[in-house]
Amino acid sequence: MATERALRTLGPFALLGLALGCAESPRPAPGGGQAPGPAAGQAPAAPREVRTAAVQAGVWPRRLAVNGEALPSESALLAAQVPGQLVAWHVERGQRVAAGQLLVEIDPVEYGLRVEQAQAALLALRAELGLEPEPETGGEAAAAAGLVVDETPIVREALAAFRQAELDRQRSEALRSDGITSAGDLDGARLREETAASRLRAARDTVAVRLARLSEQQVALELALENQRRARVLAPFDGAVAERRAGLGEVLTLGAPLLELVRFDPLRVRLVVPEQDAGRVAVGQAVELTLDSAREQSLSGPLLRLAPALDGASRTLWAELELPNPQGLLRPGSFVRAAIEYDPAHSALLVPEAALVRFAGTVRVFVVEDGKAVERRPSLGRERSGPGGEIEVEVLAGLELGERVVLAPGSLSAGTPLTPLDAQAAAPDAASDAAAAGR
Repeated sequence: MATERALRTLGPFALLGLALGCAESPRPAPGGGQAPGPAAGQAPAAPREVRTAAVQAGVWPRRLAVNGEALPSESALLAAQVPGQLVAWHVERGQRVAAGQLLVEIDPVEYGLRVEQAQAALLALRAELGLEPEPETGGEAAAAAGLVVDETPIVREALAAFRQAELDRQRSEALRSDGITSAGDLDGARLREETAASRLRAARDTVAVRLARLSEQQVALELALENQRRARVLAPFDGAVAERRAGLGEVLTLGAPLLELVRFDPLRVRLVVPEQDAGRVAVGQAVELTLDSAREQSLSGPLLRLAPALDGASRTLWAELELPNPQGLLRPGSFVRAAIEYDPAHSALLVPEAALVRFAGTVRVFVVEDGKAVERRPSLGRERSGPGGEIEVEVLAGLELGERVVLAPGSLSAGTPLTPLDAQAAAPDAASDAAAAGR
C-alpha cells in the first residue's frame, strides 16, 4: 500500500524512468553469467575473405657462408734477359696487353752488331768449305749437324782424285802382268795413288776441323739472334701491367726487374673456411659469389682446389675457384662473400614471403584453423626465388607441413572469422597431407 501511495505521489514520469532502467539492465545468462553477443541492434561480423597457401616441403641445399678475396689467376715479374740500357717503354701502368705484345725495348745496337759479326764469320767458314751462302736465319745449326765430311766439295774432289789414282794403279798392274808396261810405270802409278790417299786424309781432317768451327759459329749466331730478340720484352700472356720497376734510360743488369704483369681472365677467388667447417667442403662443390665491386652480377662456379692442410696461424683452410672475366669487370683484390653448397639434397619447409607480417623486428603469420585466424611467430631462415618468381622463405620452426597461411594478411588479427577464397584448392591439399601422414 505504501508503494502504491508513493507511485501516485510521483506521478507518471516516475513510472517512465523505472521502465527505462529495467530495459537497460543486462539479461543474466544461463548459469548466472552475462550472455555474450553483439550489442543491441548490431549484426555479427561477416567472415573475411582471404587467399591462402600451404606450407610446403622443398629441396633447399644447405650452404656454408664464407669470405674471401679475388686474386689474379697468374702473375709474373718480368726481368731483363740481357744487360743494356732501357730505351723504350711501350706500355703504361694499368694498361691491358695481349700475349706477344711489345712491352719494353733494351738498346738493340750492340746485339745487332754481334749478329752481323756472327753472320760474317759463318759466311767465311762456309766459303772455306766450298759451301754456298745460306739465308741469315733458319736451319743453320740443323744443316751443320747433318753435314757429312765426305759430302763437302773439298773432300769430294780429293776423293775423286784418289779413286782415279786407284784405277790407274790397277790398270798399270794388269798391263805389267801382260808385259805391256814397264816396272817404272807401275811404280809411278802406285806413288800417285799414295799421294792421292794422303791428300784425301788431309782434306778430311781439315774439313772435320772446319765443320766443328762452323757448328760453333752457327751456335754463336743463334745466341746472338736470341739476345737480339730478348732485348725486346714481350708479354707472355694476356693481362695487365700492375707495376713498372725500371725507368727510361736506366742501364740494366741481367735479371733486373722490369715490370709486373697479372692475368685477370680467368679471375682466381680464394675463400677462407674456418676450421670447424673444413670437413664440409670438397672439390667440385657449387659456390655462389657476391663481390662488392660487382653486386649486379650473378657469379658462380665449382671449387677447383683445396689447401692440403690448415693454416697453422689462422686455423683456416683456403679453397679456390676460377671465374671467367673477359671484360676485366672483376678486379683483383675485391672482397668476396660466398656460399658453398655442401648438402644439395637438404629438405626444408617453405612459406611464401607474401604471408609474412614484419613489424618492430618480429615476424608473424596467420594460419586458418576452424574458420578463424590463428597467429604464429615462426623462426625463419634463408630466402630464395620460387619457380614463378615469388619469394620463398625457409621455415626453421613454428609451422607444420600442410598448414595454410594467409597471404597479404594486412591488419588481420587473431580470432577473425575467415573464408578462404581458395578453399576448394585447399581441400585436396589437406587430403594429400592426411594421406601422407597416414603413410
